[in-house]
Amino acid sequence: MAVVLLAAFLMIACLLALRFEKQLTAVLPLATCILILILYVLAFFRRLSWIDYFSTAIVVGAVLRVLFLSGEKKKKLFAQLRELFFAPSAIAAMVLLTGAVLLTGNKIATWWDDLNFWATDVKALYALDGFAAKYTNAASEFGDYPPGIQLLKWWFVHLKPDGFSEGLMFAGYYFGVFVFLTPLLSRLDEALQTDRRTVKQLFWTVVLVVCLAAFPSMTETFYLGGMCADLVMAVIYGVILMSCLEDRAAPGADTAAADTAAADTATADIADAASRSRTFSNLRIALYLGVLVLVKSVGFLWAAFALVFVWFWRLHGAADKKKEIRQLLCITALPAVSGGSWMLFCLLMKRVAKLTGAAVSMASGNLPILLEGTVQKLLHAYAEAFAARALHRDGFSWIGVSALALFVIFLIGIAWLYRRKLLTKTERNFLFVYVPLTGIVFYGINLVSHLTIFATETQYLEATGMIASIERYSAPFTVGTLYLLFGIFLERSPRLWGKISPYAALAAAVLLCANWGAVYDGMIGYRQRLDDDLQARSNMITEASEEFLEKMSKQDVGSGMRVLYLKNVQDAAQWVRNTYISFEASPVSVLFGGIGEDTTSGQVWELVQASHAGYLYADETDEALKELFAPYTEEFAWKTLYRIQINDGTLILERAEESRQGQP
Repeated sequence: MAVVLLAAFLMIACLLALRFEKQLTAVLPLATCILILILYVLAFFRRLSWIDYFSTAIVVGAVLRVLFLSGEKKKKLFAQLRELFFAPSAIAAMVLLTGAVLLTGNKIATWWDDLNFWATDVKALYALDGFAAKYTNAASEFGDYPPGIQLLKWWFVHLKPDGFSEGLMFAGYYFGVFVFLTPLLSRLDEALQTDRRTVKQLFWTVVLVVCLAAFPSMTETFYLGGMCADLVMAVIYGVILMSCLEDRAAPGADTAAADTAAADTATADIADAASRSRTFSNLRIALYLGVLVLVKSVGFLWAAFALVFVWFWRLHGAADKKKEIRQLLCITALPAVSGGSWMLFCLLMKRVAKLTGAAVSMASGNLPILLEGTVQKLLHAYAEAFAARALHRDGFSWIGVSALALFVIFLIGIAWLYRRKLLTKTERNFLFVYVPLTGIVFYGINLVSHLTIFATETQYLEATGMIASIERYSAPFTVGTLYLLFGIFLERSPRLWGKISPYAALAAAVLLCANWGAVYDGMIGYRQRLDDDLQARSNMITEASEEFLEKMSKQDVGSGMRVLYLKNVQDAAQWVRNTYISFEASPVSVLFGGIGEDTTSGQVWELVQASHAGYLYADETDEALKELFAPYTEEFAWKTLYRIQINDGTLILERAEESRQGQP
């Protein structure tokens, strides 16, 4: 089935490329967005596996369509496909994407955030074939985290029919990052046409593939160790900005030849080409925005920033502003629907993240009580990290710059692009406002979050911990803005293989500023630690928890299952170990509670109510603590799964039969 799934994906890309007369690098991100949105709809009905039927229908339909073409049309189609797939840009993109998949296919989840949510949630999607039922989402503390990139990981895991593969999960994540970078290769075909030497073409293809893989690490390197969604937001945000500038010719471009050609071309053909171009522009921006808000909860912020950019860029100089506004409203509608539908689903399913709850509580005036001097320490750490610490906290790069220095470099870059006549004066003035403003708003929000939501996390009291936060969470701003500026340079620069090629300049910048140590470790070096990482992960699970996990592995979880796991009060507080248990137990949703000599039966009842769990399991502790459960069952036994029944406000614990466990 994997062949059919991959073939269907490529056929969607081909259809888009042929319909709109675009390169493969321009449509691969769109095909990815379409795939994610289809999976998003299927997941609501717990029918993700139906993508097999959709893919089969696409492949069969395409084959039948080709069979019924006339001989001349078949020749023309195959010629177009040959040109499409054997273009240098398409070859480079395929090498980049397949290389990323193959190099990361042995990875396992070791990063804290992956085990907390990004990997745990994919395991649940895979087991449940979609979203969990009410109160049963596996990563219970991250219930409202959007599923966009998770669904793409699921699709890759689904390619393997014989069980869940962590390596394919990582392959899906890396594909999701790099596929949105492929539009940067848009002028490679034009560039290599000026030099037919095979060796030089091969050299530049390899160089650009390596550079694109390392490009995000110029300012953000967390993606090489885990699966954080911030980088996916960054590249989608960047490609949206670049898409806008592609729709407008470079300032000062000579239009005389175009006018002459237009005079010799049928008016209908010109109108049709213009209509297709505008339709493609509207479609891709809408799809990018529709997926962006599904990548992470804060995606709506970057979608809002992107919409400001899109509206200005499209309205500036538009001949028919009313028509343009209608199209922009249609573009804005898709992210509103996709993001709004997820929020509504979370509301109905009672899915909420602990940070969302904390933010709502703080907005109501319940601010955290900070220790004396904490605010001053946080402000000092933030100022030092922002102004004086290189964004690459560790790893290797020839040049490391601080967030403040990069901020200044962006402004210098805008001025330089204008000086080279790659921006109009109006565009320059807008970017001089837009880029600093988005940066100030984001860094302001980031600082406030450290003074509120993250105020109790002590790792941020030092600049070394704070710069890690700035590096990761600022990725949409830093990587996205780099994407825009390099996109302008590559797209509009008139000189390709001259003394200073735009692609050579890109390669030089990446060579000097990328975190090559992290790139090597994330793609290759991690293999040397696989056995140790697996052993370290195994060591986090106690014998008692192993017994619990074994029982959970035998359950028929249906559309979801939540278990309240009671442990000795000291063990229950070991939240690091609990995270590993939650990952291993997925798709079972596990909530942890502690019991001890000071615990009362009433407190057990409160734990059950707060958990919204359907089942209860308790590790063996002090024998006397069995009395805590006496009001709820006749004879309580440790290490036994109980079904929670609440009748007329009364709690009843029933032993769950293995053959029926997980049934509602």
